[in-house]
Amino acid sequence: MHMTCLDESGNNNSLDDGLSAPLGTDFSVRPRGLSCKKRYRLPVRASASVSPTNGGRRAYIDFQELKSRVSIEQAIQLLGLRLKPSYDQLRGPCPTCKFGGDRVLAVSPSKSMFYCHAGLTGGDQIALVAHVKACKTNEAAAFLNSTSTSAGSVQNS
Repeated sequence: MHMTCLDESGNNNSLDDGLSAPLGTDFSVRPRGLSCKKRYRLPVRASASVSPTNGGRRAYIDFQELKSRVSIEQAIQLLGLRLKPSYDQLRGPCPTCKFGGDRVLAVSPSKSMFYCHAGLTGGDQIALVAHVKACKTNEAAAFLNSTSTSAGSVQNS
């Protein structure tokens, strides 16, 4: 078996059956010696939160500060959800799960929490956006951050 790996300097080195390697090469070999730790460079997607000044990394978003700035009611409005009041909750269909009836998505504004009975998931406003838009938590936070800052600047002018 022939394997090619990157050493610490980024050069390609090969490893035949895990029996030998050049001195000073760290392959991070697994116990059987048949494979090595691969190092991948993932492409950076172009988005509003990526800038050349921060090395191509996404800008840091403080989740606690974001949750204090954007309420769960504002997140519902930004997502365009149509929920009806039911006691101390807001209820409606889940646009992601698309089954379970018209009361499957429950939002408790007093607790700033939601629960989707069809998807068996719940959480805060960031998790709500991630569930409805079917994206990762950091992407949901970036969506809330960008829409809340643009909506705030529009409302203030």
